[in-house]
Amino acid sequence: MLLILIGVIIGFYVLYLILMTVVEHSGIIEELQEIKVLLKEIRDEICTEHVNEEVKEEVLSVEQCPACGITLAETNEACPSCGLSLNNEEE
Repeated sequence: MLLILIGVIIGFYVLYLILMTVVEHSGIIEELQEIKVLLKEIRDEICTEHVNEEVKEEVLSVEQCPACGITLAETNEACPSCGLSLNNEEE
């Protein structure tokens, strides 16, 4: 019984070695590594674009009061420091 068990284990090990050799020589590992690198590049590019868009939105949403120079948010209708009306409806 023990010899049969040892034979089965050796058979599975040989099968494992054969499969690993086939996989290594088939180029699958290199292709998977290339895909991994490409996915990392895409992820980094998306993250960079997302951060750039957030920074751009922050820059666009902040302005300065023309009278006193205090930094204002885009949502301010009047300067909280000097009270200047920031509505551009005079046009």
